Amino acid sequence: MNGVTAKERTRGAVLVSAAALGATFLLWQVEALSLLVVPFRLFVTLVHELGHGAAAALTGGQFIALEVMGNGAGLATTSGGTRFIVLQAGYLGAALFGGLLLVLANRLRDPRPLTALIGVLCGGTALVLGRDLGTRVIGLATGLVLFALARWGRPWLNTFALNLLAMMVALNAVLDIWGLVNSLDVTLSGVPNDAVAMQAHTGIPALFWGVLWIALSVGWLLLCAYWTYWRRDDGRAG
Repeated sequence: MNGVTAKERTRGAVLVSAAALGATFLLWQVEALSLLVVPFRLFVTLVHELGHGAAAALTGGQFIALEVMGNGAGLATTSGGTRFIVLQAGYLGAALFGGLLLVLANRLRDPRPLTALIGVLCGGTALVLGRDLGTRVIGLATGLVLFALARWGRPWLNTFALNLLAMMVALNAVLDIWGLVNSLDVTLSGVPNDAVAMQAHTGIPALFWGVLWIALSVGWLLLCAYWTYWRRDDGRAG
C-alpha cells in the first residue's frame, strides 16, 4: 500500500538487524565501551533469571525471588520443579525469548507497543519478585527507559533497540562462553554457574552443557532469522 515491496522491507530488516548485531559484539567486547553495555547486560541477566524462575513454576515448583547485581551477575531463587529443566532454562530460555523478539521486532509494522509491553514486564517483574532494592531499581529503571522509548521514540529507533536486545539476549550463551565453560568457581553466594550445576546434577562435564547451549542458541537464532527475513508474507507486499 505504501509502495514498499516485501523485498525492500526484508532488505531493510536485514540491515537493521546486521547493525544491531555489530553493535552487540562491539559493545560486549570493547572494554572502553563497557559502561554503555551495562543496561543491556542487566536486561539480559533479568531475562536469564526469569527463564529459571518460569521453568520452575511450569514444572510444578515455585519462583520465589530474583536478584540482579550491578555487575551483571544474577540469581533466581526457586523451589521444587524439575531441576534438569530449571538449570538449563536460563540460557535456553534467553535464547528462546531473544529469537522470538527478533521475529516480532522485524515483522510488526509499529514496534512501539511491543517495546512498551517489555518495559512494563521488566518493571513489574522486578518490583514483584525483586529480592532487594537494587534489583527493584534496576528493573524499574529498565522498564521506564523502554516505556519512554515506546512513547517518544520513532518506530525505526524502537526497531533498532528491540533488535539490539534480541541479539544480546539470544546470544547470551555465546557471549558468555569463556566464563560459562572455563570458570569452575562459584559465581554468587556459593552458587555454581549453570554448566557446573548441570555437571553436578548429571555427571556430564560442564563443557558439554556449555557447547550444547551455544549450539542450540545459535541454531534457534538462525531459524528465527530465516522466519524473519526469508519467510515474510509476500502476499501483503502492498
